[in-house]
Amino acid sequence: MAHEIGIQLASELWGDHFQVLVATHIDKPTHIHNHFVINSVSFIDGYRYNHCRASYQAMRDASDRLCLEYGLSVVEPKGWNSTKPYAQWLAEKQGQSGTDLIRQEIDEVIADSMTDKQFFYRLKQKGYTIKMGKDITVRPLWRDRGIKLERHFGSAYSYEGICQRLMDNLS
Repeated sequence: MAHEIGIQLASELWGDHFQVLVATHIDKPTHIHNHFVINSVSFIDGYRYNHCRASYQAMRDASDRLCLEYGLSVVEPKGWNSTKPYAQWLAEKQGQSGTDLIRQEIDEVIADSMTDKQFFYRLKQKGYTIKMGKDITVRPLWRDRGIKLERHFGSAYSYEGICQRLMDNLS
């Protein structure tokens, strides 16, 4: 039955544009599941398959619907899943906002740095993109938009404020 559901799901999601291989196997006695290998180039128009959050959610929704139609249970997410970055999920679970997490990470990087070059390098290592302008704008991987440090966190997060805090580290 699991393989039948997998074939039906593949047909619904990709069957009219992409070639799909459906493999069904058992990990544990109660964990029967499918894997899909998709030829990412459409045999209809030559366009490439674009996998994004919306397509992932559509896949989950179709899979859940088919499982219910076949009288199977649907797995409810208990915590973090790949639709939300782990750092963001963990921060929300601990009652922090995304901006709280950014401030915390910036404070950690400042504490571990001695120069502004070192600060920016370590921030980039943590996955942040940085734009220097009138204000420093940073964007972690898990956010769609950047955040202006001084505007959100005050003068201690302006370029001058960060440099002063870095100099304090030398003392």
